[in-house]
Amino acid sequence: MSDRLDLIMPSLASTHNLQPSERLNRIGSLLADGIVKGKPKATEDQLLFNKEDIARAKNPLLRLFRLICYKRNITLDDYRAMIYKYELAEGKTMAQVQTCISNTKKAIFGDSLTIMQFERNLNYIGLDIMDLIVITRDEEGELITYATSDSAKLVTSIE
Repeated sequence: MSDRLDLIMPSLASTHNLQPSERLNRIGSLLADGIVKGKPKATEDQLLFNKEDIARAKNPLLRLFRLICYKRNITLDDYRAMIYKYELAEGKTMAQVQTCISNTKKAIFGDSLTIMQFERNLNYIGLDIMDLIVITRDEEGELITYATSDSAKLVTSIE
């Protein structure tokens, strides 16, 4: 099998002899245990992004995503495991998960994220966008704030 899980995550090598449904359950529980239980705080050099990576990102969505990963103490191994867990739960094959990981790494280590990529990457780390606030500056230099939560107030006032 070209996309062998044990090459990517050696701790999951013991799942090869299990039935497919048992294997997915075992993989999910191992991933969850590794991400949630007893994880020591990573050092700056182990994190997915450091302060310089955050500062270097010009695209605001990319900068925000990197900041979130930094504040949540996410390492590359953590992130890879989170993608596996999410995509396997979505019914993807191992080859499809590998493609997702490759594409995701290109995006998050690149120069920008689209809103769809941003939201998908937040989903990987177990977050949902509840409100999105954008602060803009107009041609006169005035700061204007827009929030998705304001749309609910607008709709209520129309009804």
